[in-house]
Amino acid sequence: MRYQGKISHWNDSKGYGFVTSIDGGDRVFVHINEIKNRTRRPIDGDLITYEIIAVENDKKKAININFMGKPPKKRVHDNEQRSIFGTMISFSVLIIIGYFAYTWYESSKHRMELSRMPAEATMPVEMKVPVQKNMPVVTNVPVVTNVPVEAKINNKISVKTNLKFTCDGRIHCSQMHSCEEAQFFINNCPGTKMDGDNDGKACEDRCGH
Repeated sequence: MRYQGKISHWNDSKGYGFVTSIDGGDRVFVHINEIKNRTRRPIDGDLITYEIIAVENDKKKAININFMGKPPKKRVHDNEQRSIFGTMISFSVLIIIGYFAYTWYESSKHRMELSRMPAEATMPVEMKVPVQKNMPVVTNVPVVTNVPVEAKINNKISVKTNLKFTCDGRIHCSQMHSCEEAQFFINNCPGTKMDGDNDGKACEDRCGH
């Protein structure tokens, strides 16, 4: 007589489990070697047809086993779910650690390259000044201000003048705006005609020397 039942408590590593008839009754021992035309290994929930024989100690065993229909979807147990979740967490942690390690390595490499470069190469662009070879070095450049200075006249008298006046081609007293300007012209500008007696005093008739 053939029965229909469902496999339970299957131990795949040892190749055996139990089957319970869909009509009810006691569990019957099932061994993988009793499955006919086996194209896959059984799992819990498989529906099978089988026959029963008695074995020693009044126990029963299923024989001539055939699968019925498609195999059931394998249930993912809690332990397997926890294992998958743990694997995902570990993988994420490894990615984060790898990212920070790579960032630290690149930063250290950049600092090392900068430390090996000459100071001129690390200077900002706006601070770099091109230097030409054989360029003369100019030092002690005088600074021109409007502060009055003394000028020697005919190696005799020191007269205070002011650098605010410039030689512009004027030579006559009538062209001067002040006695100070006239005195500047005869002291510093060539070709002036403002000192008739050559005594070093400009425009004496106007300035009252």
